[in-house]
Amino acid sequence: MRISIPEHSVEQELVFKEVDGQPLSLTFLPPTRKVFEKAPVFVVICGGGWHTQIREVILDMYKISSDLLREAGVCVVSADYRVTSVFPDANAGEEIGDVMDAIAYISQYAEILEIDTQRIVLTGHSAGGHIISMIAYAPPELFPTVYATPEVKYMGCVAFATPFILYSAELFDNENLKECIKLFPNDTYNENVAQLWSPYNYISKQNPVTLIIHGDSDALVPVEQALQSMEKAREVGADFAMICPQNGGHGLEPMDEKKAVVPSYEAVQQRIAEWVCGRFGIEL
Repeated sequence: MRISIPEHSVEQELVFKEVDGQPLSLTFLPPTRKVFEKAPVFVVICGGGWHTQIREVILDMYKISSDLLREAGVCVVSADYRVTSVFPDANAGEEIGDVMDAIAYISQYAEILEIDTQRIVLTGHSAGGHIISMIAYAPPELFPTVYATPEVKYMGCVAFATPFILYSAELFDNENLKECIKLFPNDTYNENVAQLWSPYNYISKQNPVTLIIHGDSDALVPVEQALQSMEKAREVGADFAMICPQNGGHGLEPMDEKKAVVPSYEAVQQRIAEWVCGRFGIEL
């Protein structure tokens, strides 16, 4: 399998990297309306417990915001990363490095793709939120990559149902999650490693502006993860904001069928698009 050479600013699937002979690909969706000579970039990363990821799922989940942003002149990119269902020995650092390599790859072809890599907003759901938060906050030298770290600018980060803290028994006590992520050598808990891969530990005033989205009834990743991250952001002077839909589960599904999710999933997607446009200085 050869690494792809992109075509000129069209919708396309591109192989950006190979790992053990297996391709890692990305979806490139150009703006549906040309507004800029070089389009800002909205990077959307899938969750799946670090075990499974399907780009079509996250692109469908973000369809409302992505469609609005593409009409406003923004391109959308969604990339694969190693998951333990395909790469059983993959660890968190390698998975983060894969997404960094996807960003480096599109940066190499910025002229062909007509994108502005100085205007990037990252977003991800669940494990994807963990990955993009680590990219946005942590030192890049922590992660093994194939490509050189690109000179890009992250103008914002939308962290959706994100596990920010991987070392707290109270905040990360879901056994299914612990089995999915390969944090620890020989599957033996290691406090130092858990601290290393926790975005919470890298929250600082220098972080990109961040929007946290977390349902208050999330049964998989407790909302306290988001609340504690917001508290730390206030303490250090980081520019964080939060949307906390009432009755919202991990994907903002209603946890009590007799009650609505407020604000609704659709409303949250609209607000994501508005927030991202604000980061790029454009209007919907």
